[in-house]
Amino acid sequence: MRSLLALVAVALFVGAGVFLRYAWLASGFAAKTAGSAVFVAQRPLADVRAGDIAEFGMLDVALKEGAAEAGLWGLFTRRAIHRPGLGVTLVIGDEGPDDVTRVPRDLVRARRVADGDLPRDTPASPGMRAALDLAFERETTRAVVVRHRDRIVAERYAPDTDATTPILGWSIAKSVLAAMAGVIVERTQLDVDAPLNLWPADDPRAAITADHLLRMSSGLAFDETYTNPFADAPRMLFAARSMADYTAALPLEHPVDSHFSYASGTSNLLAAYLADRVGGAGAFLDLADEALFDPLGMWRSLWEVDASGMPVGSSYVHATARGWSRFGQLHLDGGVWRGERLLPEGWVEWVTTPTPTRSNYGRHWWLNRPRTHAGGRPMFPSLPAGTFSAQGYAGQYVVVIPSRDVVIVRLGTDVGPRFAFDAFGAAVLDALDA
Repeated sequence: MRSLLALVAVALFVGAGVFLRYAWLASGFAAKTAGSAVFVAQRPLADVRAGDIAEFGMLDVALKEGAAEAGLWGLFTRRAIHRPGLGVTLVIGDEGPDDVTRVPRDLVRARRVADGDLPRDTPASPGMRAALDLAFERETTRAVVVRHRDRIVAERYAPDTDATTPILGWSIAKSVLAAMAGVIVERTQLDVDAPLNLWPADDPRAAITADHLLRMSSGLAFDETYTNPFADAPRMLFAARSMADYTAALPLEHPVDSHFSYASGTSNLLAAYLADRVGGAGAFLDLADEALFDPLGMWRSLWEVDASGMPVGSSYVHATARGWSRFGQLHLDGGVWRGERLLPEGWVEWVTTPTPTRSNYGRHWWLNRPRTHAGGRPMFPSLPAGTFSAQGYAGQYVVVIPSRDVVIVRLGTDVGPRFAFDAFGAAVLDALDA
């Protein structure tokens, strides 16, 4: 009997520990997500509760003096602060990096029209309207934009969203980071095959290069599981002051460049490395504006930082749906935006070349190729083989279809089953053929 009681006590203790950890991390997620949606996208908190953080309905979420707070029964309260030009940062330790300051882009460019774009030639066809209806059958769809031959041919928005609303792309940020790597390679002559010099020479991690990070083949032991509160991904995003330092401290799980492991930590390690290359976080963010967002007319874009002040390359870039479509068009056109080369010659081809360790992944872009781990089935069986995509948590997609001169953006707040992008994308192409 004593042994049984002891086992029950241990189980209760462990269970309580897991629950407490989950509640603390969930509060961090809710505070950060609500803060960004309200202060960056200027959406009503009620809509954010019903969509972005609906799965955490048990939490108390409130806005207080330029910050969002979330907790459970008055406990585990987490705070995310808003700073103009830097977005919203989850507080871990002190209030944040005071040495990283920026002039808000909206004030600098107040007279410019947010994400202005060429007008559509004609209203969407019946077939395209049916395709949009298909996308919005999922109540969590917030925005859809279809570009064909560099013109918007269809778009639709949920009631709380419009063409000027910045939307968090989550892991679409990884593909933006890959573009920034190209900019920095060209401007600083960075050698992506050179060791990062982040570890002692006799450390096996010293062999890791920027290219290994881009290809998710660093070998670092990073667990991307989000349902486990003790896994690396939630701990890094919602508990680590420096996401890059968190990742750099991890041991190797596999020899460098021998194994594919999708890991947001490697993106944040790369972001910090690139930022240091150009003079720090502020310089990196200014360069992103100068070299990418401004030339593309993505005036409402914002790249947020972690509590240490470094850009979160894995997850925290906001842009309007039209802005995301322009980013896709840049890659469809090989790194050229309407006659101006923004990315190095051959860069898009390079980042969409499969890594030897994963058949359907390039360098921070997903490829619509047969997957050796999925019986040869591509991610989007109904779309052309040359399709490539940037994807993010909760149903964010920027899908580039070069053979059809098409870019499709779908943004949402999904929880549960994945959005059926294959069927939606096929409907869009069918409508264009009609």
